[in-house]
Amino acid sequence: CRFPGVNNSRHIQQVVDVKANTTYSFEFKGRIQNAVGASGTQANEHTSSGIATLKGEVLSPDNNLLLDLTTQMPQTTDLNGEFTTSSEHTSVLVVLSKNWNIAYVDDVFLTEITNTGTNDLSLEEIVHLYQLQQGFRILASSQIHIASVLDLTGRLIKRYFNPGKSVDVAPIQNGMYIASVTFSEGISINRKYLVTN
Repeated sequence: CRFPGVNNSRHIQQVVDVKANTTYSFEFKGRIQNAVGASGTQANEHTSSGIATLKGEVLSPDNNLLLDLTTQMPQTTDLNGEFTTSSEHTSVLVVLSKNWNIAYVDDVFLTEITNTGTNDLSLEEIVHLYQLQQGFRILASSQIHIASVLDLTGRLIKRYFNPGKSVDVAPIQNGMYIASVTFSEGISINRKYLVTN
């Protein structure tokens, strides 16, 4: 998503259903810069307004701020944090906004952090994807049981068994892929990634 309008504020928002008394991870990739262009090719300092800010917020139904993530970087940056719902929460409002300049947002995820039931410890099954030369890296918060890479038709491209907490998917042709990561507890997380070399 691109927020246009160098001199204008812009935002998008969505109400998301959540469970009460539950911890969630909110994450997205973003950058903000003076003009349209690839990551790192522009500055972020408007001549009349100064440095702009890209913001991601999670709000409760009564408008209390649960999480606030910001960047002023013109290079694509991974932003992530956690919040916990109260006993009265059945939904949250996710808002992505910029005050001026041009902002880019991609890979927005709101993920429940699950409890495995093992020793009452909460295990964060979070998966991040990072660009590599001719491919991408899958990085997880805990040991990966199986990592599968599929194209958008569901055709299996690559599969890795017990690769640890990370695996490099390279070389691979340009295109959109789905990284499907399964942990030993049976939890699976899917992420989309666009490879452009």
